[in-house]
Amino acid sequence: MTWFRYLPSTASPSESIQDESYVYPILKREIAIPTLNQDIPKDSWLFVDVNNLNIDDFIDNSLVTQTEMNSYLVVYESQSNDDYNFTPVKSHIINNRLFFQTAELHEKDVEITKQYSLYYKTENIKYIKKVQNGNYLDYISCPEEESEFVTQESDVDQTSFNVYPSTEQTYAFSFTNLDVDWKDGVSLIPGAKAIGLFTGPFIELYCDKGPDLGKLEIRIISFGSEATPTPIVEQDWTIIDLYNSEKQNSQMVFNKTDLYYKTYVFEIKSNFEKNELSSNGKIKVNYYSYAYDAKCTTEEEQISPYIFGRTFSGGNLNG
Repeated sequence: MTWFRYLPSTASPSESIQDESYVYPILKREIAIPTLNQDIPKDSWLFVDVNNLNIDDFIDNSLVTQTEMNSYLVVYESQSNDDYNFTPVKSHIINNRLFFQTAELHEKDVEITKQYSLYYKTENIKYIKKVQNGNYLDYISCPEEESEFVTQESDVDQTSFNVYPSTEQTYAFSFTNLDVDWKDGVSLIPGAKAIGLFTGPFIELYCDKGPDLGKLEIRIISFGSEATPTPIVEQDWTIIDLYNSEKQNSQMVFNKTDLYYKTYVFEIKSNFEKNELSSNGKIKVNYYSYAYDAKCTTEEEQISPYIFGRTFSGGNLNG
């Protein structure tokens, strides 16, 4: 039976003598998250660039580098070296971006007092499950199929942030003449306009479809930057027909996945144009989904004093 326990990379080697039954990660990087400009719900997916870090490599017992997608783990932990409590979270690398789930709600403009840390180059570090070990919460090694931290790309919701007409956040809808041109996401007059703010690279728009709905127009514009101060039209006006012979709620009617990691705004127009089969030209906007860019970065690599893992068999688990 093999155990995994976190100890800070600054822990003294003498501590390993007291815990020879445990296996320790080899390398660590803190994931720095600036103060957030909006609330981040628990289990949301954030991401950080890990290009050229070779995160999914590990060093085997012969000190030879091997490639293995389960050789890294993201942990939410205290910044104190005296606090050994920690919470692993799901994580997965997609196109040199490490996506990881948040362990708890993080509020806008409130500094995160704990930290997310990336442990890596440790073979099968994701093969663990939660257990109660006496008075301590530990993570025991387990078969791959029993671990909640082994993931596939399909497990990652890259557009996990949903924005509804009622959402009050930094990234949200803005409807012209609310309650006159729009009501609960429904356009009331020809020429009704709305905008939505988001960060790339993904955007999805969900609307109702039905026999009494018309056409909308949408375009996407990127905000200016120091390099390109003038806003750029990334996608010009595109017409989307919301007519369907039967009512369909919250259907994805538009998506774009090839944007940059920057801030964008989309514009929507409802001109009450419609399919000849439709009985009305109004539109019903439900929500949009995007990937929130929290501007995460990885800090310097820390080397653990526990270069060699320790394992044992036939141990006792006290519940």
